[in-house]
Amino acid sequence: MQVLATKPAFADYMSNPTVSRDEKVKAIDELFSGPKTSKVMKNLMSTLAGNNRVTEADKVADAYLELMKVRLRATISRCMWCSSAAQLPA
Repeated sequence: MQVLATKPAFADYMSNPTVSRDEKVKAIDELFSGPKTSKVMKNLMSTLAGNNRVTEADKVADAYLELMKVRLRATISRCMWCSSAAQLPA
């Protein structure tokens, strides 16, 4: 997550065990309260904060991207199979 990489103080705050989960969730909610942030992203980050896992956001993003790549490859394969099957003589 870009904010953790570019703001070491924020990353330290989020990984600090003396900061309560509620305080971390409140900080995330404030950070992601802008009009450009989707509700899904805000909810994901709040959930990660509530489970002391904000520092794992990069791993979550990487896993999501990998799933989307697999889904895209499957879709492309299916489309290629359908188009080649459509070309077969009846």
